[in-house]
Amino acid sequence: MDHEYGVFPEGTQWVLQDMQLDNGVHISNYASDAPPGLNQPMKSNATILGADGVSTFVDTVTTPLNPLWMSQDGRTYFLEWQVEIPGPPAASFRVTSLTADQELTGESPAYEGVARVFGTMDGQPVMGTAWSEQVL
Repeated sequence: MDHEYGVFPEGTQWVLQDMQLDNGVHISNYASDAPPGLNQPMKSNATILGADGVSTFVDTVTTPLNPLWMSQDGRTYFLEWQVEIPGPPAASFRVTSLTADQELTGESPAYEGVARVFGTMDGQPVMGTAWSEQVL
């Protein structure tokens, strides 16, 4: 689910990692307060939809990692992200794009990439499919 968190002013940058985990949990994690920097943790937030249908909103920390990919127009995108949820539920995820070149070009270029996710949630290993969106 691509959950839009509001209408942003022109020029707003954001990153989003949507995750569908094999334990039935769905997570939509985002940050929009500052441009991301390589290996620089950012304050972020997530909506967690539990397997029981209960939705919660939590603070998270998101860190963009290597590798990077540069589009033909010179925009740099992050292909891997670390997402930490202090808890509850305590969780740590690595979201990795499946292929580098997933930029939508045009008037409003954006990276819209299919990805995979591996990590832990409440001490248990989880994995699943993911989506990485970047408007930088």
